[in-house]
Amino acid sequence: MIATEIGLTLPSSINPLSANSTSEIATLLQYMGAMLFLALNMHHSLLFAFQRSYQFLPIGGGHLHESLLVDVVARTSHIFVFGIQMAAPLLAVTFIILLVFAVLGRAVPQMPVFSESFAIKLLAGMTVFGLTCQLMAQHIANYLHRLPEDMLRVANLMGMN
Repeated sequence: MIATEIGLTLPSSINPLSANSTSEIATLLQYMGAMLFLALNMHHSLLFAFQRSYQFLPIGGGHLHESLLVDVVARTSHIFVFGIQMAAPLLAVTFIILLVFAVLGRAVPQMPVFSESFAIKLLAGMTVFGLTCQLMAQHIANYLHRLPEDMLRVANLMGMN
């Protein structure tokens, strides 16, 4: 969503060396999440949660329940909410820029507003993205800190009879 608003989706679709079309912003956020996962020692916590999950749910003892499905759907929806929260500042800035250029286009009809807006959106978008990277890192870190407890909660739901 961030790359689409800034205008950075075109280079990823033109890249002949890549089989998939991933934007640079998505790659940067993926690396940030992996770096935070390792820097916060979450891999140790996740392995500990895997080990503890066998106390709650021995191998072959799991049963699928409706409560497990509801929990998985709720957690999946939280991923989208976090994504929108991380993209919200950039969406607001690009909306304001588009609004300003729409008014400017009505005031000065001779000005090529459409082509001028690309550079301004890119510059403002990259600036806002750079300024909100710490906020995004905090969102990712908070999400990663909840992973072990979430995994144990899912193991408890699978162990219900």
